Amino acid sequence: MPRSAPAGAGWHQRPLLDYPRTDLERWARGRGLSWIEDPTNRESRYRRSYLRQAVLPALRSTWPGAAIVASRSAAHLAEAGALLDELAREDLPQASLEHCLRLDKLAAMTSSRRRNLLRYWLRSLGLPIPSTAKLGVLEHDMFVARPDRQLCVDWEGAEVRLHRGLLYAGPPLAAPPVAREATWDWHEPLVLPQGLGELHAVPTTGAGLAVARLPQRLQWRFRGEVAGGAGGESAGLSPHGLKKLLQEARVLPWWRGRLPLLSAGDQLLAVGDLWTAREFAATDSALGVRVEWRHRPPIIAAGD
Repeated sequence: MPRSAPAGAGWHQRPLLDYPRTDLERWARGRGLSWIEDPTNRESRYRRSYLRQAVLPALRSTWPGAAIVASRSAAHLAEAGALLDELAREDLPQASLEHCLRLDKLAAMTSSRRRNLLRYWLRSLGLPIPSTAKLGVLEHDMFVARPDRQLCVDWEGAEVRLHRGLLYAGPPLAAPPVAREATWDWHEPLVLPQGLGELHAVPTTGAGLAVARLPQRLQWRFRGEVAGGAGGESAGLSPHGLKKLLQEARVLPWWRGRLPLLSAGDQLLAVGDLWTAREFAATDSALGVRVEWRHRPPIIAAGD
């Protein structure tokens, strides 16, 4: 337990770690102070409570100096951990590209240094650290994966994916939305499911989709795979053309089935905020609307 650690925009300070609980209680009672006791502290079914109630008293009664030795060992471990974090902070800028880790830089490191950086990187992203076994799986698989394979190593609360020599990490993605079609009154925001953000039709002039050509309601659906594997694209942009568009826009493969498609009848009008149909484009001084995908997830690959 560190004496000082970052916490949001500030710091979490623990200035009383060196004082035994009995001394703190005696001091507080002597000054008539009251405090709120966590009720779980008395429930032995929790490991920390069992240690306090059963294990530590037994250790103190048999080996009075055990607490001091344990405290000293914990301090040494904390110092070692701080040094490892310091090393990782030096390694991260050299091995990262934006929010990703570069596979070639990781390959040049020793295994222990690489694992240390992987743990630090995941913590810096606010993700849980994998078990030693799972970290070993990740370390092995990322070097043997074929370039055409979409590698994904996951554990509770996190997953790491490999794409073109870069490691991406984030919370586990839900299964791609089921292919379906719904309508959108584009005068109002469209809240997408699964936390995929919102679509807004922002008024503009001489750009975007021509208002005069838009019906009151548009059809929308996700690009998730459908029968035949074509992705359900409508007239106006072929499946091959859409695939090429997504590659040129550097959309990460695991996000391609989660893109919202907008259409009017059988005419594809827009793919999120990545593409709009020329046939429906507003020109000159004509009123238009620009599709804006707010709170869009990180769908674009890192790099230039």
